[in-house]
Amino acid sequence: MGPKRARVNERGGASSSNPPRSSGRSNVDRARFVSSEAQERYLQLKDRPFIEDRGMEIDDLRHPRIGIPSVFEPIREQVINRGWKKFVDITERNNQTLALEFFANWPEREDEKVKVRGVKVPVSTAAIHAIYDLPTFTWEEQPLKKLIQEKRLNYDEIPETLGYPSLRFHEYDGEPYQLYRCELNPVAKAWQYFMSARLVQNKHYSDAQIDRLKFVYAIMKGFNLNVGDIIRQSFDTMVEGSCGGGLGLADIITTLCEAHGVPQYSYDTKAAPQHSIDMATVFRFKPPHPHGQQPARRNPPAEQQEEREENEQWFQHYWGFPCCFLQHIPLRVLCLNLPHLGLGTYFEGEPSFFPFFEKTSLDGLAFAESPITLSTLESLQGPAHSGSHLCSIHL
Repeated sequence: MGPKRARVNERGGASSSNPPRSSGRSNVDRARFVSSEAQERYLQLKDRPFIEDRGMEIDDLRHPRIGIPSVFEPIREQVINRGWKKFVDITERNNQTLALEFFANWPEREDEKVKVRGVKVPVSTAAIHAIYDLPTFTWEEQPLKKLIQEKRLNYDEIPETLGYPSLRFHEYDGEPYQLYRCELNPVAKAWQYFMSARLVQNKHYSDAQIDRLKFVYAIMKGFNLNVGDIIRQSFDTMVEGSCGGGLGLADIITTLCEAHGVPQYSYDTKAAPQHSIDMATVFRFKPPHPHGQQPARRNPPAEQQEEREENEQWFQHYWGFPCCFLQHIPLRVLCLNLPHLGLGTYFEGEPSFFPFFEKTSLDGLAFAESPITLSTLESLQGPAHSGSHLCSIHL
């Protein structure tokens, strides 16, 4: 994985340890709030939890022969085709204190600008798109908006696209309302996780309401979306308290404020994002199944046998011993290193991009600093190395 972009405290000005003192006789802190209502709004918002941002890693691990596995390719293609590479790359730290002050002043913005610590920050759709190099579409170019406004959105097609044939929305008061996470296919789950932490914030992941799923559907169908419009709508929803009670998009707010020189202080609360959605995340998702039932066991297709044999031949040619040897190592987690193959990170779950491993032989893979040898593997077979602990190999 590529290195994360690091944030600096400010752009365009020197950092400061303390916020500026407000002047005048008013009890309102004019350095931070545009009105007494904004200050009161801040006090109401500050006790609400933040939903950490979540990005995507699309330049991810590659199998030496098959490249990006097919289950991850649709996600990667959508990000690239939409020009979202910059948008899905989140920073290492975001400023939640700055975001709170932004939300407090948001309802009283003027001329599409929010005043934050004395700086007027542009928040129009065009301004948001400029930060992330995103395209802007007209109403005619956005099929989802047209379908909703013209009342032609097919509420039977959405669940079948996101889940499986014959799946239907669970209703509330006779109207389509939600789907459960277990009913979504792996690609839809990945986009739902991203949507819930990056665009339409919600802290509940066990189910997904139609307000988020309609955007997941649009993404998977390839419909054009104005990201800035969705973000602005989310700002409104969060301030109104109708998104599950949480606040979010702190990374986006921090980016907007930094781009226009808003100062940051030592007392600000900085938070790390959630783990980005990557290829390993998608591999861990189970196939869709009806809510309340266990997923059916998946039988590998016949064509996987040929691929398996080809991988076994590749493994023996490269390492000099058969891969079946690894299936007898009594390790819950095995540490290998294949840096020259582009595999350099740890993940939990089934090692799906190594088809020559039996599913029952390994629960996870990690990579150490040097290639493993046959003698090292032989030394791992003793009882001292068995069990569920992580065994690192350093040669």
